[in-house]
Amino acid sequence: QIIIVNIHQLVESGYVSIILIIRLLVHCVKQLDIVHEVIKMNDFTDFTLENYKILLKLCKKNGYKFIGYNDNIMLDEKQILLRHDVDYSMRRAVKLAEIESEEEIKSTYFIFSHSEGYNLYETATSQMVKRIISLGHNIGLHVDYGFIRMILKDNSSAEEIVRKEIDEIQKIYGVNVTACSFHQPEYQNVLNLCNMKFA
Repeated sequence: QIIIVNIHQLVESGYVSIILIIRLLVHCVKQLDIVHEVIKMNDFTDFTLENYKILLKLCKKNGYKFIGYNDNIMLDEKQILLRHDVDYSMRRAVKLAEIESEEEIKSTYFIFSHSEGYNLYETATSQMVKRIISLGHNIGLHVDYGFIRMILKDNSSAEEIVRKEIDEIQKIYGVNVTACSFHQPEYQNVLNLCNMKFA
């Protein structure tokens, strides 16, 4: 069993419906003891930081191992591939990263070069990304294919743009980016951009 969990659009208020996560878990795994225990023991009307910590503890209690994109997927083991698309709030991402670190869990944070909520070249944002890295988490690129389509007449240079963004992140933060996720991936052929792992 492997579960891919994406905590998407980390808004400054910190509230995301837990129903989205539960539906994802149910969809990925037919019989998931964690989901039943979460519903039975807790009233998750809002996805708060405290409830997030409880959810992580329940996953661990039920024998799930958290893995990264470079780890081996073992279909006969309980595994969770935990990831975050950081669309809006790097501050909220740091809070989640700290909670995960307290629980000795590593996840992947996909940072967004075209975010309207933060600027990767700002000192404060840069320090927050470095904080996430210092906690042992992985960094990936959140690809804005809509932006790429807007500035290009065709896809011939799309991979080059993505590679440049990856290179910039690697130079600034000294990390190896091996995975990408797409922002609002409603466009066709996005997986043909580059030969990388996609989330």
